[in-house]
Amino acid sequence: MISTNINISNVKHLMKGEIDLWVSFDFNVAYLARQAGVDPEKLELAFPFREVHNYIAISLSTPAAVVAEWQAVLDAIVADGTYAIICNTYDYVPRAAFVP
Repeated sequence: MISTNINISNVKHLMKGEIDLWVSFDFNVAYLARQAGVDPEKLELAFPFREVHNYIAISLSTPAAVVAEWQAVLDAIVADGTYAIICNTYDYVPRAAFVP
């Protein structure tokens, strides 16, 4: 077992055979592999253990106007394609609710 909080290191350890398994969320594996100089196709999902969704948590005490502004910005970047560009950059496939 090798302990690190740097996921790019984990990809390198995996490819060198120094570890047999790397536990990570799947939404950024391809991006991290490329950052480590590894073809993402050389990695294989072995044991999917849960589904992960991204959220922004906002305190219940946050003014409604601030929450509305966050939502408006999200809606705008989905509508203009920015959200898709960000997702494509990190090989992230969003839930259907965010696909325009």
